[in-house]
Amino acid sequence: MFKKKTPGDVQVPDSPQDHGRPQDQCGPQDHNSGDTAKSKDLQFYLTARREWLERYGDYIASAKNWRMAAFGAIGIAALFGAGMVYEADRVHVVPYVVEVNHLGDAVHLAQAVQAGTYNMPVIRHVVANWVHKVRERIPAVAAEKQIYQSTYSIVDGQEAERLTAYYQQHNPYSAYVKNNGGRTVEIVSVLPEGQVTAKGGTQQVQWRETQYNDSGQVKWKKNYEGMVTYTIEPVSNNPRVLREDPFGIVIQSFVYNQVTQ
Repeated sequence: MFKKKTPGDVQVPDSPQDHGRPQDQCGPQDHNSGDTAKSKDLQFYLTARREWLERYGDYIASAKNWRMAAFGAIGIAALFGAGMVYEADRVHVVPYVVEVNHLGDAVHLAQAVQAGTYNMPVIRHVVANWVHKVRERIPAVAAEKQIYQSTYSIVDGQEAERLTAYYQQHNPYSAYVKNNGGRTVEIVSVLPEGQVTAKGGTQQVQWRETQYNDSGQVKWKKNYEGMVTYTIEPVSNNPRVLREDPFGIVIQSFVYNQVTQ
């Protein structure tokens, strides 16, 4: 018996074009192949980078260290230079005292001046020299001007005003104006009066003045006595001040009178 085939049982053969053509395969294999290529590229990059670092990494690190060392040396040199400039601006002048006898020979070794530490001969010398300049007269304007102006270098403000008033009453150029000869001052003695401390005190000064005429003959001789009160201040670091007052001795007051014999 023959079975009747229905339309649903009929099988349609493949078309000739479909034979021999591979079927497209889409799926996870395509993604795996892309990842593998990327992984190989990354591996090549890492290998090349490692090789480059092994060859040139030491040079780079060494160059970096040298740059840091160079910058450090420049910084140290700059600080050193700034310090040198700072120290150059701060002039360090240290005066020394050498005590000598009447022949000019050194009696004691030199010692650095520190306020209040030097011996009484230094104070006597400063006080006597100041009185000598104040009272002495030279018949030469330039020389007398230099002398009397130097007397202001070791006085305080109030004594400077009194000293100006004194010079107004006793013209320092009187020997020149009156055509007189010079007036010399001979210091007789300088003795401490009362208590003398490292901060100051009072000195009693006795001196003799001799006035000459224009021909060099003695006109008169007079004796004087005065009291000089002074203080001792820290020694200055200013070279100009040290040149005028290297001991820090400052005159506060000066009174005097003629002594009759």
